[in-house]
Amino acid sequence: MSDTQANARIEKITSFITGVAYKAMGAMENTKTVRDAAKAAVKAANDSEFSTRDSLLVECATASVQGDWTEAEINSAATKVLASCNAEGKVKKTLQNVTSELKAAMHPNARAYVSNLLELATTAFTEEEENAKADKDLPTPLKLAFSRRYTLFMELIREAKNELRVYTTRNELLAFAAFNDPRFDAKLLHKRLTRVVDDLKAFYNDCPVDAVANVQAEITSVTEAMISAAIKSKPSKPVLAFVHPNAAPKTINAPTPAAPTLTLPKAPAITGSPRPPARQRPTIKGDSMSVLNQLVA
Repeated sequence: MSDTQANARIEKITSFITGVAYKAMGAMENTKTVRDAAKAAVKAANDSEFSTRDSLLVECATASVQGDWTEAEINSAATKVLASCNAEGKVKKTLQNVTSELKAAMHPNARAYVSNLLELATTAFTEEEENAKADKDLPTPLKLAFSRRYTLFMELIREAKNELRVYTTRNELLAFAAFNDPRFDAKLLHKRLTRVVDDLKAFYNDCPVDAVANVQAEITSVTEAMISAAIKSKPSKPVLAFVHPNAAPKTINAPTPAAPTLTLPKAPAITGSPRPPARQRPTIKGDSMSVLNQLVA
């Protein structure tokens, strides 16, 4: 075979592989396009859902203020709503959760502040997300503690309802996030350790190494109480600038103070904010703790 014939064969094979390869890449790109579109659609649906739920909570709070509904009236009406539902299972559970949220927003302790709390939660959470996009190394304490902006919003409503605590500043939210940091939650940490044990069991089943079984037994002996004792002191809830009228000392025969209108300061932009000092990982005394620390790192 001459060099010319050999080169012609190689060119033919090259052309064939090129055509097939680009067809495969086209199929992969099409899948990616469809997947990205699906993700965008899901995000848009989630945004729409939570935007609607935000509006409904504010609507319920406003109606409760205007109607001057009592806690007893709200609870009685909510009970009737649940009793009227003939569905069971997931539908009934979802209605119970939604009704519980609406009750919290309508509660006399919280209803006057729901709109402002929504603004505060949205501004702070959105700003944190935008700053994290600009600098991926920036901490995201609100997302770490609450995962979603809506979850933070509901927690703020419950704080007003149950604890008579009304948050008004971004710094107060950051302190509240530190209080709810899952790294200080012994129960969550114990669940995390349980997952490590499950992974070790699966590994041992595939590869029965005695050392793995020994580590598994050592970790299994760690209790939630042991973790709680090893955790450094958990941050306290912040002292709030605003005092709820119902929490203020009452004077005999004095009129009940009106709930003030809160003006929320705009959260300042974060530019090169200092990172909080790194927390040391809790250590638990034991013979195999060096191995444990590597496993949960």
